[in-house]
Amino acid sequence: MNTEYLTRIVKTNASNIFACPEEEIENVSAITHAHRISKTACVLYVHIVQELLKGAGIMEAVHA
Repeated sequence: MNTEYLTRIVKTNASNIFACPEEEIENVSAITHAHRISKTACVLYVHIVQELLKGAGIMEAVHA
């Protein structure tokens, strides 16, 4: 695994988490957790974080 690739992904998306496509979230997740359930959980987690950053409450973010 090339850590330069991972660093580039993190730097690119850290500036705009809202522009991170689901496929890219899954690809980064697969570096350590390639099972489809783990990748889906990571996508859901990022969506929750996005909602929280928009100012949603925790319950609202989870159910968005």
